[in-house]
Amino acid sequence: MAPRLSLSSAHVRQRCNSEPDRSLYLAVPLNTYDEFFTLQFIQKVVQRQQLKLLLYDEQKTVISQWIN
Repeated sequence: MAPRLSLSSAHVRQRCNSEPDRSLYLAVPLNTYDEFFTLQFIQKVVQRQQLKLLLYDEQKTVISQWIN
């Protein structure tokens, strides 16, 4: 398993503010998306918060889908 990178929310906000031409995506494993992010309540939260998702396959270590 790949090591997890942990950034503080202040660091993320600082980077986003200093590079406004970039978009921040939440990386989500496919199985987590299938089990959690497909729930109607979570879909509403994702839409309301305008979250951008990057779905990846942990076994194949490839990006499966970008969701804006």
